[in-house]
Amino acid sequence: MKRFRRSVFTAAYAATSSLLLLFLIQPPAFADAKGADSLSQVKTLYVEAFTGGTPAAQLRDNLVHRFAKSSRFRLVQSSKEADAIMKGTGQIWVRGYITTNSRAPQTNRQAVFGGYLSLEVVGADGQPLWSWLVTPGRFAWSSVVDDLAGHAAKRLLEVANSTSAPSSSQAGASVLAQTTLAGAGATFPAPLYQK
Repeated sequence: MKRFRRSVFTAAYAATSSLLLLFLIQPPAFADAKGADSLSQVKTLYVEAFTGGTPAAQLRDNLVHRFAKSSRFRLVQSSKEADAIMKGTGQIWVRGYITTNSRAPQTNRQAVFGGYLSLEVVGADGQPLWSWLVTPGRFAWSSVVDDLAGHAAKRLLEVANSTSAPSSSQAGASVLAQTTLAGAGATFPAPLYQK
């Protein structure tokens, strides 16, 4: 019985050692999967459907149209063909109204829109390359969809065309390193907070 246990243990040890040695000599196939390291290396881009309803779909269409005109990225129909994937969400709402004629404010008024467009570009390996949150400009004379998509496309193309475009994590780290935090509050709990 002892010989049987010893031979089973020896066989299991030999099999485990062989697999470990094989793993060290030839790394698994997933180690070779590489994506773009920065946005400046991206050549092909897939734009996913944005979340947020009808305004988000309009924002996506406007953004895709702008990228097609710029010819910086080759837009593809499948995420499998792309170096990077763009994800996004957007919302648009009416913040209020301004009147164009104070004598008849109910009939001569114009809507003032609020909203946002949040974008993220990830590499084919799932690593984040860039992210941006766009809000409407203060003096937007065009539609809010054009305003949001225009600012987003301009910023993305600026970063993609720069030769040393930092990744979003590097950019975030440099911004955090330079941030100064000032706070105020009650003096009674201050000693507790400092401890």
